[in-house]
Amino acid sequence: MLLVTGFDVTYSQGILLKNEIRNGKKYRYSITLEQLKASKGWSPDKSLPVDIGSVSNVVLDFFNKTSDKPREIIEITIGSVFITPFGRLWYFYVTTAPVGAAFSGDNDQLSLIVLFDKKIVCPKLE
Repeated sequence: MLLVTGFDVTYSQGILLKNEIRNGKKYRYSITLEQLKASKGWSPDKSLPVDIGSVSNVVLDFFNKTSDKPREIIEITIGSVFITPFGRLWYFYVTTAPVGAAFSGDNDQLSLIVLFDKKIVCPKLE
């Protein structure tokens, strides 16, 4: 499933992309303007500059190196942030779960943001 979402912010020191609560824990995804500008521009009327398979591979490779549980991708969405005066900038939001979680009841979902240059933004636990 691929969804397109967005919201507006004004530039400050850090750019908050997303806050979320999972399993009772609050996570914050934020990046610098330089990180977001390094991501290739896009608009919904154009084809994606990065294919979804590449985004999936980047995320799964990351978890293979950093996690003791193999993970699978549940959902990939495209999000955006509007930054004055730079305009709308886009990113992928990828949600994962342990392999077989649907059958085992393991609700340990983790999400990452992947910029269009394939750099990963990890959430910070608050």
